[in-house]
Amino acid sequence: MRLLLIVNEFPPQQLRGTAMATASLAQALTQRGWEVCVIVARSDGNPPEETLGKVRVHRLSIWPLPFAGTLQRLLRILLLAKKIRPDLVQGQAASCGLFAVIVGRLLSVPSITYIQGMDFHEAGPLRRSLEVGPAIRHATRTLAVSDLFATAISSYATGPVQSLPHGYQPEWVLPEVDEAARLMLRTTGPNLLFVGHLEPDKGETYLLPAVGMLAKDWPGLTLHMVGDGPLRAELETLASRIGIASLVIFHGWQPHATVLALMRHVDLFVLSSVMEPFGIVVVEALNEGCPVVVTTACGSAMAVEQGRSGFVVPPADSQALAEAMRTILGDPLLKEAMRQEAKGAGATYRWDRIVERFEQVYREVLETR
Repeated sequence: MRLLLIVNEFPPQQLRGTAMATASLAQALTQRGWEVCVIVARSDGNPPEETLGKVRVHRLSIWPLPFAGTLQRLLRILLLAKKIRPDLVQGQAASCGLFAVIVGRLLSVPSITYIQGMDFHEAGPLRRSLEVGPAIRHATRTLAVSDLFATAISSYATGPVQSLPHGYQPEWVLPEVDEAARLMLRTTGPNLLFVGHLEPDKGETYLLPAVGMLAKDWPGLTLHMVGDGPLRAELETLASRIGIASLVIFHGWQPHATVLALMRHVDLFVLSSVMEPFGIVVVEALNEGCPVVVTTACGSAMAVEQGRSGFVVPPADSQALAEAMRTILGDPLLKEAMRQEAKGAGATYRWDRIVERFEQVYREVLETR
């Protein structure tokens, strides 16, 4: 069977969340016998066509004009889709879902809209009416990356919206990488880990005050922030203003293996997002046996067993973050029990299991042709 994925971004041009999840899904499907083609909106200096692994990638160069660029992209997608002749087409975002619906109608094949990114929440009323609504309403099947998003888009759908999360691929960490990561941590007190893009949606401005609340009980505490982004300078200033500059280390982006190794050695992982479609880092932390503190605004909060593998707290609430972290750090027996519980919590999110769920959806959709 041939699957066409229509996406806004794809490696190597974008190495964050949804792009990496799309690449992992595509590769996992090819390993199970699917022929997968990807049409991505931007070339960013990459070849217009290439094969990555077994995935055929077509990159478009689109005019940087809102309406004209969208129309050009649609026409280019239609021409490529006619050549590819897919059995099934899937849009990897609300905007891509509309393209998938149009391609599906013109080629008489089923279409899937997979809501997995921020474009749904960032869309204004006009865009929701003209783009998001039709992409969800007219797709053969609509999927959402989390229960959180499934609920958010349910009013646009004519049928049930199925929650189908991102997966993760277990990775072997070399002993020397593991040791180097361990040496990045301080031995004076608890080590906390945050991983993500430094931007308002991640809620770091609520996390730093929470760390300040803990510093009185654990003067040697350290928050390790892995990632970078437009908010970094503001966060550095905030850390200085509340007197915890010496307790916060900004590591910038680190290799994935280093991040996994850090998760193994820190005392807890925290994701303070005020809006997070999923957040695969939470599942990765659980898989590495790391207790987690996340907010209800994180789609991956559904992977956390409250009080057993971590805590889920309200978003934009420094006090709640601090209390959850204090509960874990202040009880060594609870922390160790959470480590053991966490190791099993992430297993259901491995790509080899998640891809089976995607295949089941594809079989059901194709049977309706």
